[in-house]
Amino acid sequence: MSTTYAKLCVFIPEPYVTSVGLLIATQQTLLLAHIRALLDYRNTPLYGTSAANFAKLQRLQNILARVVTMTRRRDHISPVLSSLHWLMISQRIKFKLASITYKVMATGHPDNLSSLIHRYNPVRPLSSSSFNLLESWAARTKFSSRAFSHAAPKTGIH
Repeated sequence: MSTTYAKLCVFIPEPYVTSVGLLIATQQTLLLAHIRALLDYRNTPLYGTSAANFAKLQRLQNILARVVTMTRRRDHISPVLSSLHWLMISQRIKFKLASITYKVMATGHPDNLSSLIHRYNPVRPLSSSSFNLLESWAARTKFSSRAFSHAAPKTGIH
């Protein structure tokens, strides 16, 4: 058993009713929400980063899923993630970027993000004019291609 797995096992309580009256299912739900919040905190800037960084976060997510569901290490992780309704880390980051882009396009808020994206207005009538596409331009460096203004148009939000 890995040390990370052993440390995380401490957080899983035994099935009983606590002194404040929380059932184990409620405790695990609260724990699960807290863990997901920690894992999701500020991971959107990792869009376009290396596969090694994704692998580290994915490994952590897999360990957390195994601890929460009390699944053995030899069992496949995909059904476990599906049962928890969790996306893979790379998919989760793309989803968060797409949802932020959609909210900015729909509401225009927050102002600091809405100023970074611009709707594409073709110079002549096109059949794609009704798709609400975003303007995109080529980034000069790999690092700048990860910026919100470059990454948002690639999400495919219409």
